Amino acid sequence: MSWTHFNQASPYFCQVTSYAVETHFIKVECQTVFKNSDADRGIVPDEGNIIMIKFGTKEKGGIKILGFVTKVKVEPFDTVTDSQNLCYRTLKFSSTEHLQKLFLTFIGAYTSGDFDLNQLIRIQVLCSVKSTLKQNDALLFLKNSPLYKNILNPLTDGLRMVTVVSRCRDPLKNSVSECVRDIVKGILSPHPLPLLTIAKSLPSSDRLLVLPPLIEKMKHSYKTKVLLCTRTTKALTDIGFNLCTGSIKFVIKGKRTDIHQKLRKYLIDELAVKRLTKDSTENSFTNEDSKGVNY
Repeated sequence: MSWTHFNQASPYFCQVTSYAVETHFIKVECQTVFKNSDADRGIVPDEGNIIMIKFGTKEKGGIKILGFVTKVKVEPFDTVTDSQNLCYRTLKFSSTEHLQKLFLTFIGAYTSGDFDLNQLIRIQVLCSVKSTLKQNDALLFLKNSPLYKNILNPLTDGLRMVTVVSRCRDPLKNSVSECVRDIVKGILSPHPLPLLTIAKSLPSSDRLLVLPPLIEKMKHSYKTKVLLCTRTTKALTDIGFNLCTGSIKFVIKGKRTDIHQKLRKYLIDELAVKRLTKDSTENSFTNEDSKGVNY
């Protein structure tokens, strides 16, 4: 079982049965009682889960720390022999409920003399920890971007705002070029720090009209590839149809089922298979030709 859907359930309240301070971490063993229905819903913890633990303190309040689950054990709960179980009595389960005992071991990196180990601890999984760790990895490479200081400290130098051109403006071509220049100007600004630029789109704006020349300008300025991210499948489809009518070479990364049928040929997986097939065919022709040559 896993805690993937733990955010849909109440936290577990556990009794600390062992607390040891090691050289670089603390090791805690605890136990609690839970309903069989929790197991059916897939919210019983697994080894390797990252959890948030709240310890009660000797004074009013509590202290939260992160923990890593190293061991999990589940046993049947007997309301007769385990009737004096602290969690069973505190959480006020009914004697008719089908219950199980959970034994949990986790390690953490923080200890405090204020922890009151006689109080129940509150444990909850961090469901979004994987996405958080991915964001942390992205921040490590953020220093390679000319905008990293602005992203980390956006209020230091302020923001530039450029309004995307409206469809009804005349002449439209000059307006598009001007808009693209304004957007790129912030990125390539001679200012001590390049400015973070936000392109504001009004209901009458044509975002897709600006996109191709903007990508070309950025490619020319940075001599590199451009990564374009979208929040919705519809936006990806609109942008894909807009780009495929021009001269810009592009690939799409995403789930095949989410991509419009006419755009699937641009999927990176499709292009990779096509390239491998082409190379394989060329190699087979080369081998056939070499067999037919007599010296």
